[in-house]
Amino acid sequence: MIYQFKTGHTFQGVDAQTAGEELEQIRLQNAGKLRPQDVLENAADPESPIHGVFTWDDSKAAHEYRLSEARDFIKLVVVVDGQKGTPEPAFWNVTITTAPIDNDPESQPSKERYYQAANVIAKSPIEYESALQLMVRELASAQTGLERLRRLAPRGHRLKVDRASKLVGSAQDALE
Repeated sequence: MIYQFKTGHTFQGVDAQTAGEELEQIRLQNAGKLRPQDVLENAADPESPIHGVFTWDDSKAAHEYRLSEARDFIKLVVVVDGQKGTPEPAFWNVTITTAPIDNDPESQPSKERYYQAANVIAKSPIEYESALQLMVRELASAQTGLERLRRLAPRGHRLKVDRASKLVGSAQDALE
């Protein structure tokens, strides 16, 4: 089997093939089930090929965990429109890419990531474009997931997955 990381993802010191093979070995050693705690136990051994994927400095790991909690917390806050009564995200994840400076060979593009209030995004073309691109990526991810699910689906469910896939495709077309 050939393993790869999702596009745009890398892990320092670990190639995708080694990672996939190690995860498969961990799964087989644990009654055919791959659980995060088993992966972490395996990776705790400094000789493990996936040891470098994890942060072993407890103070740094705790800080990174709290940042993850902060991201999750921000995503959980919604606003309710008084007329519709439908909860909507209060804050959206925004990524703004700054182009390199012309005539400066050392200038690199930079990315700034933050969350922005939904009512601000509605008025900011640059932030709206970022939110739009996020939705396009999420629809592409959903489409990929549906394609994978179709390969696993029993015969009676494939039509349902195909219908869902067409709807997601229509949404993608509408946004692009």
